[in-house]
Amino acid sequence: MKNKCFCCEKNLKNECNKPLSACYDAVAFDSNGNFGSSIFDPFEIDARIMIHICDSCLKKKAKLVCYHQQKTIKQIENLQTFDKKLKKDELAEKKRDSFTKKVLERLRNQKHKSRKNIHREC
Repeated sequence: MKNKCFCCEKNLKNECNKPLSACYDAVAFDSNGNFGSSIFDPFEIDARIMIHICDSCLKKKAKLVCYHQQKTIKQIENLQTFDKKLKKDELAEKKRDSFTKKVLERLRNQKHKSRKNIHREC
């Protein structure tokens, strides 16, 4: 069995070519079923299903995905749609990149100034 995206059926690569291993550029979803499903709610404790969704499909459907942080079984925090979470992450990354550029620019300017001072002393 090959690892394929559940949505677009694109072949997914992984380190060891095993069906249940993590894939590159994809997220794995593993479930033991749930009450209410008419096709998968097994009585066996060890019965599970797994699907992979490639990153591009997940990003396309991010508005339909629920993101949350679960501290305990009953305590769910930060409930939001996944597209909002992705936007926040992108903004945070841009801020980090901007900050890093400013720091690097300051360091370059300091090196340049110190080189000028060395030449003046000579």
